[in-house]
Parts: sequence; C-alpha cells; structure tokens
Amino acid sequence: MITKFSQLILGILAVAGGGGMTAARAQLALPTVRTFSGDSASAHRPVSAAEADHHVWIKRANLEDAISFRDAHYPVDSLRRVVSATAADWAKNFEAIPLTGLQHDAAARVNIVAGQEAQAEALIAKRLAMPGMRMRDRAFTLDNAVTAFADWYHPEYLPKAEMYLRQLDALGDSAAWWQINARYALQDAYYHLGRSADVARLGIVAVQRLAALPYLLQSVEEIGPIYIYTVEAVSGRPGARATIDALNAVLRSTYVAPPAVLAIDSTYVHIGESRKSWFEDLIQIAAHIGTQGAPLLSNYWVNRPTADSAVVPVNDGKIRLVEVLSYGCDGCLFALHGIQRIQDRFPDRVQGIATTFTFGYWANRLVSPEEEAQKLGDYFTNQLKVTFPIAIWKWAKVQHEDGGYRMASNAGSEGFEYEDCWRTPNGISYPLYAKPTTYVLDGKGWIRRIFIGGGREIEADMLRTVEFLLREAQQSPQPSRTSSSNTVGNTAGNPPGNTAVAPRAAHTVVAG
Repeated sequence: MITKFSQLILGILAVAGGGGMTAARAQLALPTVRTFSGDSASAHRPVSAAEADHHVWIKRANLEDAISFRDAHYPVDSLRRVVSATAADWAKNFEAIPLTGLQHDAAARVNIVAGQEAQAEALIAKRLAMPGMRMRDRAFTLDNAVTAFADWYHPEYLPKAEMYLRQLDALGDSAAWWQINARYALQDAYYHLGRSADVARLGIVAVQRLAALPYLLQSVEEIGPIYIYTVEAVSGRPGARATIDALNAVLRSTYVAPPAVLAIDSTYVHIGESRKSWFEDLIQIAAHIGTQGAPLLSNYWVNRPTADSAVVPVNDGKIRLVEVLSYGCDGCLFALHGIQRIQDRFPDRVQGIATTFTFGYWANRLVSPEEEAQKLGDYFTNQLKVTFPIAIWKWAKVQHEDGGYRMASNAGSEGFEYEDCWRTPNGISYPLYAKPTTYVLDGKGWIRRIFIGGGREIEADMLRTVEFLLREAQQSPQPSRTSSSNTVGNTAGNPPGNTAVAPRAAHTVVAG
C-alpha cells in the first residue's frame, strides 16, 4: 500500500497539523546512537530510531536481492538470522537514549525484527499512553504495530497483530484509511500461510471500509491488490460468485463523486470515469474467478504421448497454469519460461499448459495446418525447451473463389479476421485479455487467479499464488460448492479476533 517512508511522512504531517512545526520538531528529536566502537568523540553522531529502522530494512533488502526468487533452495532462515542480528545491534542503543514521539514507532519495528517483541510492545504502549495524542497519531501507531507484527515467518506474532487491529478499528470511521492499510499487511501474511479464510475475512472488511473514506482517498491503486487477493481467496469458498458480486457492488458505489466534491471542481467527473474504467477492468477479469475451469481440448498436442486430438481434464488434484498465447509474442514466450520454472519446482503438484493456434503460414511460406503445427511443436520442444503440454488448434483452410485460401471461421461468419484466431475452443473457455493471459486453477479445477502479461514480477507473483494454493490444500478439506457462504454483508462468521484456522465449513485468494 505505502512505503515506510510514506508512513513516516504521514505521521509527521499528523503531529504537525495539531501543534504546528514546533510540535513536529519535538517529535523528530534525533537521539545520539553509537554507530561504531571506539573512544573517539567522533564515535557518536545523531541517528534517529527511524534511521536505525531504515538501516535494518536496507540490510534485509540487500540480502534478499542477492539471491533470485527462482532459486528453489532460497536460504531464508540464514538471511533472517543475519537481519535479526543486525536489528538486535541497533536495538541495544535504544536502552541508553531518550526516545520521543514518533521514534517509538520505528524503535518498536526494529525490536520486532530483532525478535524482542516484549520490548516492542512496551514501546508501543508507551507511545499510545502519551497525553494529548490525536486520533490520527494513534491510528498511525496502531497501523505500524499491525504491519510490524504481520510476519508470516512468525505466525505466533499474528494474534498480536490482530489485537492491535481491533484497537485500530475501535477508533471508528475517522481511522478508515489506516484500518485498510493495516488489513493489507495482515492479509498478505495470511496469504503466504495459505489461510484463505483469514485472507477473505480481512479483504471483505477492507473493501467495505472504502465507504468510510473521503472520495479523494478512495485510491484504486491501493484497493486493487486487496480486491484481487480477496477474490482469489473467496473463489475457493462456497457461494463465491455471490460474495464477489457484492464486492463489485461496493467498488461501483465509489465511481461517482459526491455533489459536494463536484461543486469544488468538475474535474472530478473525469476522475470518476477513470476510476470506473480501472475497476471495471478488474471486475471483468474477476468474472471468471471462482468458476469451474473447462477441460482443455485441441486437435493437435505437443508433449503428450501422441499429437492426436485429446481432452485434458483440469480437476485431477494438480494446480494448472494455463497460458493463452501467440507464438509470435515475445512476452508470451517469456511467460512460458516462467511457468516452466514453477512446474520444475513442483513437478508432482503443478502442471503448465499452453494453448495457441496456427496462422496458416510459416515465415514467408503458406503451409498446411499440419505442417505448421509440426514446426511449432519442434520450436516449443527443441528451441524453447518447454516440457509441459501445449494445445495447438489447427485452423482449417477454405479456398476462395479466385483460387486463394483463407482460414476457416468457427464463428460461422464468411470472413476471418485476425481476432478470430483466438476463438479456439480453449480460447472461448479461457478468454484472452492481453497477450499473454494465464489462468491459475486449483486442484479441483476452479479458476483462482488470472495474470495479464509476462515478466519477472508476474512470475514472482504467480509463484506466490501457487504456494498459497499448495498451503491452502494442506488445510481442512474443501466443502461442497452448494453450501451457503458469508457475503460482504455478513462477516460475523469469522470475527476479526479469531486468528485460528478452524475446520472449514467454508474453504479458503495480487494485493491485503
């Protein structure tokens, strides 16, 4: 949602708004911290707790960037031990220096990373007990507390994050922005743990809280990731479509600016139209999430026992990554390699499948559908080294009255436009939104996520989604899809204070 630096700036503005710049300067007093050993007078320089927090963050970022996420043996435990030791070194300085105001928030974060949660809780409590704290200062501190304790590597911290979230909710609608932001961090932690009931619970309330925000703060960029993760998690629960439709209704209620805002500046009409366009794109994609994926069929197959026509089921327990592509699209080919890497990491539990079609030519020659399909098969297997099944739809050709040839249309029209190439049986079941489009299906064949485009970031996000679904499958068995489910208007079945993963009467999915 926002960076630590942005949070710090918001906090500074919050305190400055009440007592003027004098109060803000008092909040930002810089304590002296020893930065290296030695007796020289230069061994001390003013360093704020926020700077110490930033040093810890930089240490973690440098270590994480040193190793690719594509490494199946990512040494996360070793990296975390180094970062924790670094944080512990910085935290030692807080025992000897006076912390004031906002510095308590940064010092608490450093202590949490150091594994010293008791000290962190004491700092948070001291900050909250300061006399004369404005609501926004309190909300800022509680938001920071939730975010810092929302650590999926330490599930034992999550009850503390939930506790601070309840205190943040108690501040009411005026703290809605911070309430949404805190849910984003906590939702992300549960997502990594595969606890989709909690992902759904937090996301549903976060979307609901939009109504409590002023129109100008209802940022589509911030609520978008929350919506995507929530839809993904909800799509594994009974009554998924009803819940998703209710979420969509909340988003649509935010399109038009209130009359009072429009009276200030008519430009907000265009802002509303832009917001509508952005959200409607998300809603259109989400329309397929939570639905049963269709079996994949084709009249030519690559990387199967035979190239003959076949129908491949998608509900046999394996997670499916179904990429809809054109072989002339560079991004599509990049995405193929990403799917191959993910399948190689989980060879028994994940299967990639690509679906494409013939164009009727190869290089500068017109060729038969059979010859083009064979050349494509050689290209995918011997040049791109793809090992998972690829469905190639061989478009038939028909002869023009002048003796030329064109592609036959399965849409029943006489002409054949380029867009018709995508209307293969698989293309109808799995529509293309942009090249490439990748559908992620769980082991029961339900569509749980849709990715648009290809790239390193998308591959990393797709890997997180696969890990989420694998962990989710280790939870309680999925219920029948015909049973009832909570909707946006009914979240009481899983109260915010309940962080345990209960046996599911409801099975539980980019951003809380």
